Amino acid sequence: VRLPTWYEVQKITIPFLHEAMKTMDDNPLDLIVANILHRAALLFSNGTPDSDLEDSFMHNFIATLFEDIFMLDTILESKWANGQLSGKRKCDDGTHFKPDYVIFITQRSHRLDLSCAEAKSPINNRIIFPKSDLVKLGQEMRWMLNKLVREGVGKPVVGGILVTGFQTQTYKMELIDIGVYRMVELSKTLFFRNIHELTLIPTIVSNLLQLKHVILTTAKKANDRLCSKSKGIPPRHDPPVSWLRDTDIDLVKRQKTKE
Repeated sequence: VRLPTWYEVQKITIPFLHEAMKTMDDNPLDLIVANILHRAALLFSNGTPDSDLEDSFMHNFIATLFEDIFMLDTILESKWANGQLSGKRKCDDGTHFKPDYVIFITQRSHRLDLSCAEAKSPINNRIIFPKSDLVKLGQEMRWMLNKLVREGVGKPVVGGILVTGFQTQTYKMELIDIGVYRMVELSKTLFFRNIHELTLIPTIVSNLLQLKHVILTTAKKANDRLCSKSKGIPPRHDPPVSWLRDTDIDLVKRQKTKE
């Protein structure tokens, strides 16, 4: 089957953008989906882009979605894999946490991380790693959560994204008891691999927007706390700092009970 050319893709998708812009004030979701469709279709117009190397996989397949969905809100900022989670604590093996993608807020010199992502390209996904990315993601989410609690952000919930090949899972984590971190899978979906699978975009966007809602709720709390901190108001820890644990974690999967 012949793929549409770059010019043909422009001709097909730009009208979608124009129509979405007419209703963007009432329904901004249409513009998000139309823009992702436009950019992704252009990406595939010359065939399937490289997905073997992790950097090219993130750039070609993941960046478009994350940028269009998470960066629309000015309160949120993000960084790709050249950074580490804020703070000076390290993993048990002495290395800093360095997720592939981090979402955070800043106020003056203070930064609070809210969500992170770990991704493996389809090639790397077939390699056995010493520590699974799910465990690594859980450790990174726990570290973000601990810092938010220590800063005095009330009942924070952090997010996480796990991309393994062309499957994407989203998570949230909260502290519910002494040393008990509840990590919940919010969604699981396949990622589009070619131009014929772009029909997956609405489902992917919906799942990421669900996670974004969790992140924004915590972002507003964190921003308010940093404002209070700048005025010298002491933190009120809820949950208490004594509940926190900084040692390595074990993930225990619990099945949903039938009512």
